[in-house]
Amino acid sequence: FQVDPFWPKPFKDPKWMIQAIPVMATDYEDHIWAISRSNDLRPDEGMAGTTPPRGDCCIAAPEILEFDQQGNVLNAWGNPTYHEGWPPAGNIHAIVVDKEHNVWISGSGRGNSIQKYTRDGKFLWDFGHRGPKPTPGQPLPPLQQNNQQTDVFPPGIGSFELDEDAREIFVSDGFLNKRILVYDMDSGAFKRGWGGHGIPLSEIDNDPTPDYDISGPPPDQKQFAPALHCVHFSRDGMVYVCERGSDRVQVFTKQGKFIKEFFVDRAIRERGSAGTLHFSRDPQQK
Repeated sequence: FQVDPFWPKPFKDPKWMIQAIPVMATDYEDHIWAISRSNDLRPDEGMAGTTPPRGDCCIAAPEILEFDQQGNVLNAWGNPTYHEGWPPAGNIHAIVVDKEHNVWISGSGRGNSIQKYTRDGKFLWDFGHRGPKPTPGQPLPPLQQNNQQTDVFPPGIGSFELDEDAREIFVSDGFLNKRILVYDMDSGAFKRGWGGHGIPLSEIDNDPTPDYDISGPPPDQKQFAPALHCVHFSRDGMVYVCERGSDRVQVFTKQGKFIKEFFVDRAIRERGSAGTLHFSRDPQQK
């Protein structure tokens, strides 16, 4: 996709090319926010970005893009060197826009966390809780599950949601561990957490999900099976968690009480079918 060269600047460049989009969000004005992973621009696509340029097209679009309903670009900013703590190339994974139009992003790699920016890209706050960052040429030790510690996120943060009324951040910590954790939205302090079917953190095991025959569905087990790939709220105050590792969605109260579960196309193999979900806009979200 190449941006229309007649779009006005400064937010548009006719050489931009949008790359892999892991997630999109809508804000309270029904504007569309998208992540574009800039490092996915292939060498034969990025000829305008070489020195000297090898062609007229293209260069990677900024990693954060805001569109109106007609597809016009309203804001565009961000890249792996944009600000200290920005997710490295390929790691940016989630975006949430709050009621004040602040933009929250996260990265799903070692040393990544959540950062908060203004609508036009001014840095505001870093959630912290970062695990060790990779050092070039120096290997990091293998990641080990630890569902009982709540200080750091060694593999980064893949998905999260904001409860703005309660001023809380819900993190689906499921790329390595298998739990939901809740933190204060302003201070970053830990508040509570739970595992699959609402079990307390102390009862979550730190073992890999048991092997199973991939010709059939994943095992139906009480514990979460990584990866947990989304956490969203419904209007009735329930918390929906996408458990991609088990093709399952589990539903909880915001305090962690288990309500129900349902499976999604268990015939899908490898990646899992419960990658994300969204609710309809009717009042009862039917």
